[in-house]
Amino acid sequence: MKNKRFLQLALSLTALIALLVPTVVLAASGGGDGTLSAWGTGKGVVHGGGRISASGNGDLWIYDYAGDARIDVQGSGTMNELSTGWVHYEGFDGSASVSGSEVTVVIAGSQIRLFARGSGRFALRGHGGYHTSGSGWTLDTNLIESTPGEVVTEQR
Repeated sequence: MKNKRFLQLALSLTALIALLVPTVVLAASGGGDGTLSAWGTGKGVVHGGGRISASGNGDLWIYDYAGDARIDVQGSGTMNELSTGWVHYEGFDGSASVSGSEVTVVIAGSQIRLFARGSGRFALRGHGGYHTSGSGWTLDTNLIESTPGEVVTEQR
């Protein structure tokens, strides 16, 4: 009887570990099954792994924590590489596509559109809305204060 109970417990633990390990590995590699779509005027921050697209008028900041990001920025604005590691596009008016295993994209201004596929955290402040699907993206309002850029509340 004791052996049967032990075997059931061992099988249960093995099944639980088998379910958790792929999830942890997928999150660490920038995978994930979630999408985020956000729009409005203000400040939007997306931190995570996968692919992030941003467009709008204002300022854009990008930080590549893992050193593996692919960044494509189209439109106008002045690019500055800051000593803190952030890349800042001042006077940004265009679109950006960023993919990597751990990146942060911040956009502050008007006519903002953010789309992300993968997993991570996001925060929004201003006027607008958002929609998520899947389990990849979670709201984390602490990102607003811990990233560059001011919250914009009026149209520029």
